[in-house]
Amino acid sequence: MVENLKVGYNFTSELLDFLVEQNNIYSKSKIYEVYGSRKESSFLTARPKYRIPEVSREEFKKQIETLQNNGICFNYTLNASSLGNKRNIFDNKKKIQDYIKFLLDCDIRTITVTLPIIAEFIRELSDDINIEIKHEDGLQRLYLNGDDVTEKIREHI
Repeated sequence: MVENLKVGYNFTSELLDFLVEQNNIYSKSKIYEVYGSRKESSFLTARPKYRIPEVSREEFKKQIETLQNNGICFNYTLNASSLGNKRNIFDNKKKIQDYIKFLLDCDIRTITVTLPIIAEFIRELSDDINIEIKHEDGLQRLYLNGDDVTEKIREHI
């Protein structure tokens, strides 16, 4: 059985080459997805701006293509826990959707969001893209010996 791995991505050519090389070497564990975001969309992400890599749109598109050509998907994170009040969100709707259109043009197939309104903005543009919802507590489902113990764990978070 192949173990599929998800890895954070920093847009360096060294990491890109390393991931492709590792997938070519190892057959039991495969990096099938990387995730991250660009500085341009920092107001939509959970990471502080200074921790997000600066990468041009052209370089981003090129790296996404290289990843996909090597069997690695890119999951773009738009996982900010707050974008201000409703008025602020809707005042920025066009800017947000323009950025999402750019991601779609880059053939991004999965976007992780925290706020349902961002998922709605995405759905208004495309029914084909996968949307993953990141819970505020970071816990989706936890199984121990086949038993779902998620709610038991949440009681203690």
